[in-house]
Amino acid sequence: MRTFIIVALTALLLYGYKIFKFLKNNVKKIEKVPFKEQLEIFKAIGFKINKEIPEGYLLSLHDTTEYENNPYNLLYLVLGSFTEDDSYAPITNNCWHFDAECINDHGDYATIIENIGRISNGELNFKNVKDYVDIEEMQAWVSFVLNDDAYKWNFKVDDDWVDGAVFENLQNLTEKYQTKGRFTNYGLGQDCIIGYLTNSQFAEFKQRTNLDIQWLEGSQIN
Repeated sequence: MRTFIIVALTALLLYGYKIFKFLKNNVKKIEKVPFKEQLEIFKAIGFKINKEIPEGYLLSLHDTTEYENNPYNLLYLVLGSFTEDDSYAPITNNCWHFDAECINDHGDYATIIENIGRISNGELNFKNVKDYVDIEEMQAWVSFVLNDDAYKWNFKVDDDWVDGAVFENLQNLTEKYQTKGRFTNYGLGQDCIIGYLTNSQFAEFKQRTNLDIQWLEGSQIN
């Protein structure tokens, strides 16, 4: 044991400074970006804070230091969230912070369809949305009407996890109806931020925020 300690101390003395210097020169630092600059960039891409959200609400959730120490990432998450008061209002209609462990009862797949429609910039106007979810019976489906076409999708049941097929199907609708935008995904683990962007917005978003968003695929969810 004594020999090990001596060897370790010797190695630290010999190489400690070199390791420190290497890390200092090669580990990429996250540059702070002023909160207002981040917000202006999101607005330039096309994001809009909903009118019912009070001025200063974003800073009531996190202070500027938190936003600036985690540039764009934290703000994007907040933009996809809902207010924490009784109104439970969406902060924007441009993205949605989604947790994949969310299927518990009737209404849960309908909620997905409704939120997807909400963020689609009016291009996917779902009507007559209905669903059925029974975990014990292992049954789940959603139905709706879009552009006078009727749809009913059946889903796999896996406890309270969403079936990623719902997002695969929704992305396919953007191709079928040749919408200007498509759905995007920013993975955060079991949750993610789903957005809706045109090709040019997608490129601008990645370039200006440095966030690694991807075009949404069902396999990315769950």
